[in-house]
Amino acid sequence: MERFSHAYKKCHKAFSTQKFADDWQKFLEKSVGIAGLLDSDGPNPKRAGGLDKLREKILAAPEGRRGALLLEAATQGKGSGSVAERAASLKMLWHLYLTSERGGQSLWVFSPPVDYTKWVYDEISGESHSFEPKLNKTSETYSAEERKVMSTALAQALGAANNAIVKLASPRTFTSPASAQRPTAARCW
Repeated sequence: MERFSHAYKKCHKAFSTQKFADDWQKFLEKSVGIAGLLDSDGPNPKRAGGLDKLREKILAAPEGRRGALLLEAATQGKGSGSVAERAASLKMLWHLYLTSERGGQSLWVFSPPVDYTKWVYDEISGESHSFEPKLNKTSETYSAEERKVMSTALAQALGAANNAIVKLASPRTFTSPASAQRPTAARCW
């Protein structure tokens, strides 16, 4: 994986074509609204509350048991695909946040565990005994405050860009501060 878009497409495909354990499949469909959340062109901000429900369910398990919970949800699934892919898909959604919305723009932040050095599908692969400890990792790369700073920075950058567009579109000519202070020899009336 090289980009978030690659991981997102894999996640979208996993939830579209694979099945999880029966109780999890019902939860994902009814409580999370997974079909409406994962659009083909990106997550649907109107369904972001489903991610909070997913996090609540996972975080209700005691620390150290969350990886086993995700593994159980992914293991009992029927159909094509691997247990690792389903577990990684759940892990990806666990760490995906809608940070802000403005008009038609939404900012999503993927905040993987700090221990991850590769994309979630590269970290969660192989045999379950090797990746289950990675599913337990909860300390995220970006805190809620840092995600808020990203949102604020994006809004400020957008504001600065819009101000530049307005200034560039202005019919007024630019005068440098040095030339504005230069005395003139003659005045025209």
